[in-house]
Amino acid sequence: MADTIREQIIKNAVTRAGLIKTSAGYNTNIGTNAVRDIKTLDAGTALIVEIIAMSEESAKELFGVMSHNMPIAFKAAVKLNSTQNIHEISESIYGDLVKSMTDQTSAFSTLIESITHTGGGGVETPNNEERYASAIATFDVKYNTLIGNPYQQ
Repeated sequence: MADTIREQIIKNAVTRAGLIKTSAGYNTNIGTNAVRDIKTLDAGTALIVEIIAMSEESAKELFGVMSHNMPIAFKAAVKLNSTQNIHEISESIYGDLVKSMTDQTSAFSTLIESITHTGGGGVETPNNEERYASAIATFDVKYNTLIGNPYQQ
């Protein structure tokens, strides 16, 4: 079964987030565990980046084309040891998320019209037993499909 253009974009986002590793030139290894839409974090999870595609807006354009604007959020967290600075690690995670998703050489480039970073930042994740650094980054992804056919552009 073929995937819609939206689903292809989401899968590419998960794949792209999975590339966030120091061996690929990033500051963190947050991409080691890139997943889609989890509801709860398993106890003991050391690091994760979660991709959440939200409800999009669509509008009819000229010549049989639908224009779509899909917000995507990336939430990432990493378990810290007692000597690591939460804020510094959180900002590194945030920077890596932005760099990864706005890279012009990503798989997005063939499916989308544009991707715009719309907000986010490092956030502290309180936990009574363990220390986590985390970040959120949000993006608007604009793409087109044929009217009445979300499988083709």
